[in-house]
Amino acid sequence: GAGMKLRPVSMDFNYGASFGERSPSAYETLLLDAILGDATLYSRQDMVEQVVKIFNRHDKFILAMAPEGTRKTVEKLRPGFYYIAKGAHIPIVPVGFDFLKKEVVVSQPLYPTDNMDGDMEKILSFYRTIRGRNPELGLV
Repeated sequence: GAGMKLRPVSMDFNYGASFGERSPSAYETLLLDAILGDATLYSRQDMVEQVVKIFNRHDKFILAMAPEGTRKTVEKLRPGFYYIAKGAHIPIVPVGFDFLKKEVVVSQPLYPTDNMDGDMEKILSFYRTIRGRNPELGLV
């Protein structure tokens, strides 16, 4: 159209140079999508089950995730991590960085039960005692 000019551009995109870190692998993206529990990001509806299979294929496998509420206040946690732990029969070990006390706080392992609401309340209770770097963004 009028005023539009075409010109060649470099299509050399480097994720690391642009974002200061390496690009996540497809495996990491799969785990993150499942942990977040956002089904709109899945190409398959059985994503949690696929991550459970990944856990079950390994003798040792540790997955760490940051609790929600680091960028915005949340009232509840997304359940993807819970379903993965329950399906793989592995514990959830909440860990918090208490910036006020300058401590890393590790909770007792919690094996998911058939009472998800009760289990989630235990996890939330733990995190409510932790004063994060931005406490106004912590869990309600």
